[in-house]
Amino acid sequence: MKAYKALLRHGDLQRLDPLEQKSLSSFSFSNAGWVVPPVVSAQILSCLTEPADFLSVFGQEQISSGSIQVPLDSSELEGAAWGCETDCMGPTATINAPGMIEIKPESLRSRVCSTSDLVQDASFNIEQWIMRKAERAMRLKIAAAVIFGDGIGRPLGILDSKSGIPVCDTAASTPADQFSWQDLVQLKWQIDAQWAARGTFLMNQTTFALVLTMSDAMGRPIWSPMPEQSGMGLTIAGSPVRIVPNMPDVQAGSTPIAFGDWSQAYMIVRRSPISFQTDPYSLGWCIQYKFETRISGATVCPGAARLLRIN
Repeated sequence: MKAYKALLRHGDLQRLDPLEQKSLSSFSFSNAGWVVPPVVSAQILSCLTEPADFLSVFGQEQISSGSIQVPLDSSELEGAAWGCETDCMGPTATINAPGMIEIKPESLRSRVCSTSDLVQDASFNIEQWIMRKAERAMRLKIAAAVIFGDGIGRPLGILDSKSGIPVCDTAASTPADQFSWQDLVQLKWQIDAQWAARGTFLMNQTTFALVLTMSDAMGRPIWSPMPEQSGMGLTIAGSPVRIVPNMPDVQAGSTPIAFGDWSQAYMIVRRSPISFQTDPYSLGWCIQYKFETRISGATVCPGAARLLRIN
């Protein structure tokens, strides 16, 4: 950590003492920079594990190879049969063989520019400032890709047609360009009960504000507060809600609400820790710090989630 902080301040490996140079060289990627200390890497990618962030509801996998192949389970129920249900020759039920999907981590890069006077000011905590900038940049990129990504050089988003997540339309009785509380209840129970019990609603702030104005047939609000110790906020039909700014607004043809057991439906894959380097070609008044990691994601069990489309 001491060597890493010193390198942030002046960016010159030769100015470090021999012990600090040795500590960094153990984590060197040659011209690609150095691996940042684990505590720094965890802070920059904290969005993947923080309970308050919606990305934490997705499945997580750390790999050590260039890609990972996982079963693409498109079936919602596994088949079984009694031995003599049709004849005494044995079970006749079959299980659809799951397909395979390869998730290849893609490079995610962030560049932070700082002025020389900030770096040289010993009273200024430049390390925390740089980490916050890199954290925000990577958080926004990952969040946008997990929702809208096309899978080309980035994660495949849950709203992309290639994700395979089934789409449910609002009821015929629901007014155009709107959704009702009945649509939300129907959306939840479109998936198997084992997944619905662990499901989470995803929607943006504008959509959630509409939900807060809705009441059921008895005039009771369809939302309810969760216990304070859970830290999850509000629920709809007994399931927690996560605010996702990247989700679209309510309008005809959009899918502004998603529901599912996201730990089973979607997987985020990380390949390498965050590496860091200073740009030797930075202008004299601007010092550039470059961070890079490899991360991706894709739907691995489409049946565990549903999207609500507005008619």
